[in-house]
Amino acid sequence: MPRPQRSRQHIDLSKLGPSAQAQLQALGITAAKTRNKYGVSAPEQRTVDGIQFASKKEALFFVELCRTLGRDKIARQPRYTLQEAFTGPDGTRHREIAYVADFLITTPDGQQSVCDVKGALTEIFKLKHKLFVNRYKQVLHQFQNLGQLHEFLVQHGVQLK
Repeated sequence: MPRPQRSRQHIDLSKLGPSAQAQLQALGITAAKTRNKYGVSAPEQRTVDGIQFASKKEALFFVELCRTLGRDKIARQPRYTLQEAFTGPDGTRHREIAYVADFLITTPDGQQSVCDVKGALTEIFKLKHKLFVNRYKQVLHQFQNLGQLHEFLVQHGVQLK
């Protein structure tokens, strides 16, 4: 009769005591690298000039904006109130709803543009986008790749090098 297959168990080695960890390491068993639960890169991969960004993509866009516009034309993480805090009829306090963009840039033609770098458009972002446009009557530029950013910059008079 064949023996039943045992399923592989994943054990968090950091939860074991030091002597147990040492014994496993002596046997050549090490902790498997685990991904961040949100799939975000390690902090050192998304840090530029001492600034830690939410993603590598956002860091890359910052470098490109600095190269093409100059750092003085870029404001990081401007905050916009979408709805003020309020107290409901039953006395329940509700916090404000805010949107924090990735960048506010000033283009050579003098226009200020709110920009956001997105890998995927979440439902929360879609809702906040609508609320932002409704309240501020301003375009919120979303970029998913550098080609879109370059196209936007050329439209606003930036000479790409």
